[in-house]
Order: sequence, then C-alpha cells, then structure tokens
Amino acid sequence: MQKTIRLFLTLLLAVALSAPVFIALASSEQPKTIDDYKALVAKLETRNSELEEQVTSLLAQIEELEEEIETLKNGKSEKEEEVKYPTLQNGSSGNDVKKLQQRLNDLNYLSGGVDGSFGNGTASAVCAFQKEAGLPVTGIADNATQVALYADDAPAAPAESNAVKVTAKALYDAYDKNEFSADNEYKDKVIEVSGKIYSIGTDIWGKPQVLLYADSYGFSTVDCSFSKDQINTLSTLSKEQNVVIRGTCEGMSILSVELSDCEIVY
Repeated sequence: MQKTIRLFLTLLLAVALSAPVFIALASSEQPKTIDDYKALVAKLETRNSELEEQVTSLLAQIEELEEEIETLKNGKSEKEEEVKYPTLQNGSSGNDVKKLQQRLNDLNYLSGGVDGSFGNGTASAVCAFQKEAGLPVTGIADNATQVALYADDAPAAPAESNAVKVTAKALYDAYDKNEFSADNEYKDKVIEVSGKIYSIGTDIWGKPQVLLYADSYGFSTVDCSFSKDQINTLSTLSKEQNVVIRGTCEGMSILSVELSDCEIVY
C-alpha cells in the first residue's frame, strides 16, 4: 500500500513539474529572447521547489498516518505501550503504594488509611480486585494488575451483600449459650464473620482452612473451609491478621463453629 502511494505521488510530481512547461509552450506568448527564456526557467525552478516541499510534507503526513494505523492494528496506543508500573507486594512502601491504596479505596476494595505501606490488608484488597477483574489472584500488584486497576473502566467492588454480619466471638458465644437458638439464627445461612486469624492450613481431609479466634487463646474457634482454588488468596494472609470471611454456617462442632464454601471479603 505504501509503495503504491509513493509511486502515485512520484508520477503526480512529474506531471505537476511538467505542466508549467507545456502551458508556457502552448501559450501565445512564446519566449522570444534569451531573457524571456531565463525568466521562464527561473519561474519553473521556483514552482518546482514549492511543489517538492508540498510533496515532501504530504509524504511525511502519510508516514505518520501509516504508523497510527499500525498501532491501532496492534490494539494499543503508544501511550499504553509505554506504561510500566513497578511490581508492588507485601513489604513494599512509598508513593507508588499510596497511589495503589488510594485507587483500591476509591473502588471500595480497601477501607482504612492510605499509609504507603503494603501489608496484608492491601494484599487482600489486591486479591479481591484481581478476582473481580478476571486476573490471576496472587495478591501482588504487577504491571497487568495496575494497568487494569487504573483504567477508566476498572471494576468496583461488588455492592455490600445481605449476609448476616457477626464477630467470631459473638457467633461462638451464641452457639455455646444455646445451640438450637443459634441454629435458627445462623445455620445454612450465608454469614460474614469478622475476627483475628488463629491458624492457616488444611483440615483432616486436606481442604484449605482458616481458623478464627473465638476466645483469647484459640481454645474455641470458628473454622472456615475454603476450596483449593482459593489457595493463592489464602497465601497472602498471616496469623493474628484481622479479616472478614464470608461462608455458609454449618453449625456447631467440638469447640468450634463450622463455615463452608468460604471466601475472603477483606
């Protein structure tokens, strides 16, 4: 395509440069003296120079258009290709982390202060965003995650659910006080339990599990069972971290209340 355009313009230039000569020769005012011929040559040279400048400018514009078309074919703008964000993860700090936290705050994935310190709370918020954006859930804000996060159409956190909200201690105490009454209130319902992590591991069947303190020592717990595809998210957590976990209440077990099909809210 480019070669065809250039050939056409070359031919056009040749015709344009030759036209004044033919016009002059066909004119009734034919050059009669040497001075007349010199004047005509000078006029042609000036015209040739003007046409060459115009064609050169036109070729430059065509090159720019071809570059833009090629960029659009690749599906990216030059600006997007140049964007490179530093990888941020647990332990990172500084202005880039502050910017990340503020954006997560704006989209309702993160609540609390913007302190520029990438901790477990920020990692959990990144996991939640990655899940909504259809990205690998790692808790690490790599370049792809940040490009999606800062995009105008970045997905906001889902609206607050209608799940029953309760602390791990209050849930356990309700069952310890009257199991029948607690079953009526919580069993087979989706609930959001807030508390501090006692342990992170697997149960006797090998399923990922997070235990929340229901007392000060970990003798009584709320046991939250997860599917294996949640392991990457769980790997961002740590003991003693405060979390909110959503799951279905299965009722009382020995020294624990059981939740199944769990996910980390934040």
